[in-house]
Amino acid sequence: MEDRNIVITGGTDGIGKAAAIRLARLGARLLLIGRNADKGEAAVAEIKRLSGNDDVTYLPADLSLVRNMQRAAKQIDEIFDRLDVLLHSAGNIFPRRSRPKT
Repeated sequence: MEDRNIVITGGTDGIGKAAAIRLARLGARLLLIGRNADKGEAAVAEIKRLSGNDDVTYLPADLSLVRNMQRAAKQIDEIFDRLDVLLHSAGNIFPRRSRPKT
């Protein structure tokens, strides 16, 4: 995975973070995208520490908002000369709306 540019949504926790650690150990350049900047910076520090790869960065963005998706896409284009892998691991839990009883 050396010289590969990888964007991981949801890379600050769970499966996305586990994948980020493994890919960083394989030498990939990583850009993690998430909503929580504190959590993102902490994840980057941990991934760098565990992998020995300093080429891991964080981009704060709430991808449930179209304007953030557009901004993130522009920033990805500025950061990487190409994108080799997009690993979409972000997820949301949407509570079910209760329906009125009839």
